[in-house]
Amino acid sequence: MPLARLFEPIQLRGKTIKNRIVQPGQGTGFGHLDGRISERHIEFHRTKARGGVGLIIFEHTGIDRAGNVIPLMEPLIDHDRFIPDLRRLTQTVHEYGAAMFFQLGHGGRRSVYSPAFYLLPFIPGLERLALAFPRYVPTIYAKLFAAAWRVARRPKGPSAGPMSWGFSKHGKAFTHVSRAKPQPLTTEEIRVLVRKHAEAARRVQEAGADGVEVYCCHGYLLNQFYSPFLNQRGDEYGGDLAGRARFTLEVIREVRRAVGDDLLICLRLNGADYVDGGSTLEDAKAVAVWAQEAGADVINVTAGLYGSYPFMIPSMAEPQGTFVPLAEAVKQAVRIPVMGGIRVVDPQHAESLLENGQVDMVIMGRALLADPDMPNKARAGRLDAIRKCIGCNQCLEIAEGLEGGIHCLVNPQLGVESRLKVTPARPERVVVVGGGPAGMTAAETLARRGHEVILFEKNALGGRLRLMAQVPGNAETAVFLDAQRREIEQLNVTIRQEEAVVASIEALRPSAVIVATGGTPWRPNWQTEMPCLGMDDAFAGNAVGKRLLVWGDDLYCLSTALFLSDQGAEVIAVELPRFFPLDIMEVTASALYLRLQLAERGVEVVRDSTIRDVSNGTVTLANGRVLRDLDAVVVCKLQKERTLERALKAAGIRAYTVGDARWPRKSLPATCEAFELAVRL
Repeated sequence: MPLARLFEPIQLRGKTIKNRIVQPGQGTGFGHLDGRISERHIEFHRTKARGGVGLIIFEHTGIDRAGNVIPLMEPLIDHDRFIPDLRRLTQTVHEYGAAMFFQLGHGGRRSVYSPAFYLLPFIPGLERLALAFPRYVPTIYAKLFAAAWRVARRPKGPSAGPMSWGFSKHGKAFTHVSRAKPQPLTTEEIRVLVRKHAEAARRVQEAGADGVEVYCCHGYLLNQFYSPFLNQRGDEYGGDLAGRARFTLEVIREVRRAVGDDLLICLRLNGADYVDGGSTLEDAKAVAVWAQEAGADVINVTAGLYGSYPFMIPSMAEPQGTFVPLAEAVKQAVRIPVMGGIRVVDPQHAESLLENGQVDMVIMGRALLADPDMPNKARAGRLDAIRKCIGCNQCLEIAEGLEGGIHCLVNPQLGVESRLKVTPARPERVVVVGGGPAGMTAAETLARRGHEVILFEKNALGGRLRLMAQVPGNAETAVFLDAQRREIEQLNVTIRQEEAVVASIEALRPSAVIVATGGTPWRPNWQTEMPCLGMDDAFAGNAVGKRLLVWGDDLYCLSTALFLSDQGAEVIAVELPRFFPLDIMEVTASALYLRLQLAERGVEVVRDSTIRDVSNGTVTLANGRVLRDLDAVVVCKLQKERTLERALKAAGIRAYTVGDARWPRKSLPATCEAFELAVRL
């Protein structure tokens, strides 16, 4: 059988997991304000269980509301009232033969908690309003988070410090500054939290699940105690590795005492923190052995913290399977099975990891977001039909999709599986203008529903995302765009390589038109003779001179600066405050990877600033700094463009605008918006 090892069952303490594919715990943002899971959780996991995955590990589930990392919408398991919903989720997953674990977590010093959060779930209509914020006015969502930080009680962790950490690379220090000013947990508080882990595990057992995952990674509570630079205690829970690991091992032992032999225990462990002074692989190997002796049945090896390199959720800029060597080393130290992977998106790659004995089970989280049917397709030998995750990490930006929660550029139905279904429609002729990711998503979805689709694109398909694919480290973006192009060609979408005008569209007599032409370059009104060009011009090779100032919105600015630097230009990048106001780059690390590559090339990046004045060869920044001897300014900023929509409506044609033409953002919300419209037409 093809991929025989990948689909070989595995025994864990007498329980059979049907194959070696694991969906790890991934925060979704789908929960209710009061900590209950939602119907979106049920459908999200039903889709993956039906798709053939062997083991699903449910997301970070709070053992104590005071340890919530996201103030609201984070699942809880700190009371028996949560058991019925968790039981229903478990039964749903079991219907398709998949196993179910629940990840037990506490944010420690990363927690955002206020007693007021107990009251918020009972305010009528608040939850519906909260779900609407990301979809319509994301700045309000950002302000809510900022307000939560202001009213939050001081979180608790192992120590009062440190307040910053990081790493050095290419001669530059990359520092993560913590907002939290934590208080040290007392010995008695630690013991209470040990008991709360055990009580949560008992609830998981009553819900009928197969196991729990003890969470000692990614800078959360147990990892904070395990990491030498975060744990500055002088008592039995600090000091040497045995002291720093004591909390985690006590949790494992107490959980085992509470649930007996009927529930599996997985330890998710950082194989390395990847920050200066952090935990190392040798630490992980020792702790894995101790965890095995304490009662753990399997080790799930990951790595990294917020502010680490490699980052804990590697993007397309990093090799696939970045953390596999850590898992392989831990596997050699223990007798129990070891899971590993991280950004393993190809079933054949997963098969090779198993064949080579590097891991016993393969973590394929984002691969299953991109295509929840990946296991069934792989088992049937339909590898070409699998939608591949490209590692853009936009799935982590939980406030940028159709509504609150994670979404996927490659799979816009993610998170709205029950609300938005691609159903057959009464066939009509629909015109789509613009062949970027939003336009192609709309065209594909409409064609799948049975509509006759005509797509206008005067240039190459792919839009500005095709430009971003030219940036070093972004090559996998083209994988997504090429897959989109193949899909619409196979669905017989008519592609007209010409500029769309009202007359030509009117002649087609369409029932509706979707305008997805993208945003237009924003042109400043600076009074200067110095050339000022847009990023489209820069990627087209029209940059003027050698010494360039690149200025604009975060990822566009950094990506354009990197591209021009690679073309031999001398570049200074001036980065505006983020065009999406939440500090999502801390989660996705997209900007971090770009800054690393810019640092390697000696490119200076001025963060969170703007241009005050421009004269011939000179630019004055808002912080007062003067940059001289410049040949040109490259502006990386877009503005909406709804001229065509208005003209079509004036001609009596039903028209809608989606993507950057409606409101400049990123590619993920653009494709989600296009998908929803195409499903509803």
